[in-house]
Amino acid sequence: MSFPEDCKISSMACVSPEAQIGHGVEIGPFATIEANVVIGDGCKIMNGATVCWGTRMGKNNRVFPNAVVGGVPQDLKFHGEETTCEIGDNNTIRECATINRGTASRGKTVVGSNNLIMAYCHIGHDCVFGNNIIISNACQFAGEVEVSDFAVIGGGSLCHQFTRVGRYVMVTVIIRLRGRCLIWLERSRSSYLIIPRLDALTNSTISFTMSLLGISASMASRACVVLSLLR
Repeated sequence: MSFPEDCKISSMACVSPEAQIGHGVEIGPFATIEANVVIGDGCKIMNGATVCWGTRMGKNNRVFPNAVVGGVPQDLKFHGEETTCEIGDNNTIRECATINRGTASRGKTVVGSNNLIMAYCHIGHDCVFGNNIIISNACQFAGEVEVSDFAVIGGGSLCHQFTRVGRYVMVTVIIRLRGRCLIWLERSRSSYLIIPRLDALTNSTISFTMSLLGISASMASRACVVLSLLR
């Protein structure tokens, strides 16, 4: 298969002729693009990065050096079935991050759009991540974890299999998440905030952070009331 003329593919990159490459894609030296891969327009795959079989990547994503997208699941129940790793648009996947594709359990791993996945993070098989999520360095997500829109995960956090993280959750640095560790702050079933140390989080911190996320002052005030009751 021939690639669009406006692509910039290094002569030292290894790109399968069976891969589907969009317009304006840049692929750096020593990057590897395997067969049965779709890379949308405007993506940049930097030197040494690997995009594995079964990956479906949208537009304008940046994959930094030595990241691996769509790798074989680290799961003993995986027996080579055809599964996918589906990445949306405008994501940044930093150095040495790994995203595994799905297993027979769900068939695919999904990462939405406009997410920042920092260096050395791992997203396991069959995870489902929403949009506008920030994942700090070295966070580790086991298989079948769900993270909803606008969540912020602090550096080094560990997320147990099957954990669900709601919209607008904030997780501080280095915390272990298991199942029902979320505090309900709103009547909406999907909006939560994680507070590992209640005495360390002030009302002003909540109000400021929620304003950055575009949350109304009245909702921030309700969150502060709940915090005062929990202390």
